[in-house]
Amino acid sequence: GEAIGSREACNSGGPCVHANEDEKLAPAGACRHPAPAMWSVYLLRCADGTLYTGITTDLQKRMAAHARGCGARYTRGRAPLTLLHAEPARSRSAALRREHELKRLRRGAKLALLDTLSERG
Repeated sequence: GEAIGSREACNSGGPCVHANEDEKLAPAGACRHPAPAMWSVYLLRCADGTLYTGITTDLQKRMAAHARGCGARYTRGRAPLTLLHAEPARSRSAALRREHELKRLRRGAKLALLDTLSERG
């Protein structure tokens, strides 16, 4: 198998359960297998004033892709883009559900939600 030290830390907190047959179980907290991805739901304002909602596991990388015109088809040609809001999601499924909720809102409701979120801090 691969050398355990060459992987990013697993955040399982217990003994490594990802080990191959030729690897020994690592003690709690010492696992070097990839940690599960943390999902984010985000809302952008495009240069034409329209709003775009999406999900990602790496917000900085996704924003860079949008800026290069390699992001969603909708945002191509609508730069510059402004990140208005981002929130964490526990899983891809939860992120997709929240994205769907946001996309179903009318523009006015989205803007009101953003105002409410910005008032909270």
